[in-house]
Amino acid sequence: MLEDFALLRTLSSEQRQKTFDAMVRQDLVRGQMLVAQGGPSNALFLVLHGALAVRRAGDLEPIAELRAGELVGEIGFFADIPRTADVIAIRDTSVLVLTRAAYEKLAAEAPAVVEALLAALARRFARETARLTPVRSPPKARTVALIGGGSEPLPD
Repeated sequence: MLEDFALLRTLSSEQRQKTFDAMVRQDLVRGQMLVAQGGPSNALFLVLHGALAVRRAGDLEPIAELRAGELVGEIGFFADIPRTADVIAIRDTSVLVLTRAAYEKLAAEAPAVVEALLAALARRFARETARLTPVRSPPKARTVALIGGGSEPLPD
């Protein structure tokens, strides 16, 4: 089944099997929280099926929706910082959990997995960058005028 995910398509069947063996399945029901903003980033997740909403505390609208084949929790996991958002199941969902210890062991045994993860993250970054709108800079001044003010004459 893992060969269906673009993330792992470049890996050999043996490397995919090692990746799968390093992960533990977790099932969520609709409305259940996978990770909480500010919580520890001690695992990385791969969505098997279903859908997750990514929300920052206090925001009503999600900032992203994640579906089958997508990574979850990569920002906090790789930056080793607390979770940057809540992730909640918006339908019944299954994920594969890769703990930090399992990732380190997998990276040592199958370094191609690390390359596959980095490529997946780079593709997501490229997609998100393409969605950004350009920042508009304020118009540049085209004319400068000296206007007399007060009782003193203008300098030469």
